[in-house]
Amino acid sequence: MTALAEGELVADVRSGLAIRGRDQVTPVLWPSRYSAARISGRIHLFDPSGRLVAREGDHIELGGGLGLGDFFIACEVAP
Repeated sequence: MTALAEGELVADVRSGLAIRGRDQVTPVLWPSRYSAARISGRIHLFDPSGRLVAREGDHIELGGGLGLGDFFIACEVAP
């Protein structure tokens, strides 16, 4: 789990939120207790303490690695 994924945070039917890179959209398996909510038409991502991490359309960086079904398994999230 030492890969870095980065891109635009986008809605995804498979994982709720995914990242769009140059060539593809990758669904993300988020760390435990992360949550998301649609607010004013955009999905917002929150960490376990309830702090806003990013909004749909923001650029985001994730540490982790690829898992089954080409999901990116996020271990660390940096807006």
